[in-house]
Amino acid sequence: MGMDCVPLNNIEPFHCNWSGWAFLRRVLELSGADTSEMAWTNDGHLVRAETAKAWAQALRQKLADRGPSRLKIAKIPNKHFLGGYQEIPVVEFEKLPLETKVYLKLKDGTIASVFEQVKSYTVVETIFGYLRLNKNQIRITELDKDTRKFIREFADFCERSGGFRQF
Repeated sequence: MGMDCVPLNNIEPFHCNWSGWAFLRRVLELSGADTSEMAWTNDGHLVRAETAKAWAQALRQKLADRGPSRLKIAKIPNKHFLGGYQEIPVVEFEKLPLETKVYLKLKDGTIASVFEQVKSYTVVETIFGYLRLNKNQIRITELDKDTRKFIREFADFCERSGGFRQF
């Protein structure tokens, strides 16, 4: 299961699982790329050649960034993932906002929206909803070589694909 990207040009397709697809989407968003053509369904939705080339350029620029906005990985505890951690691409994660909107389910079943000062914890959005974590539970790491390779392979595919369909 996952996403198969079938190129319009005569090159090998690109495949990744759903976690990888969500990871790539997040990296594109952090790179400032328009992800409106990136599908969450396997319906053959088209990514135009211009968009694919823009994604390739955005990904390569983000990988080359060595400044404070460079790409890092936040490893957060999440029992739904192998090894008990979910890896989320982040930039400038250390500079968390002082206020984070959180939703609390009250004893009577109603949902309350509140702002809380975040000092010892943060609220992290995951594909399974929001997690409230102590800041010492979140590990920030640099990209490892395999993650860089995965992003580069998708960038190379986008560059040469001539556009692609998502199945």
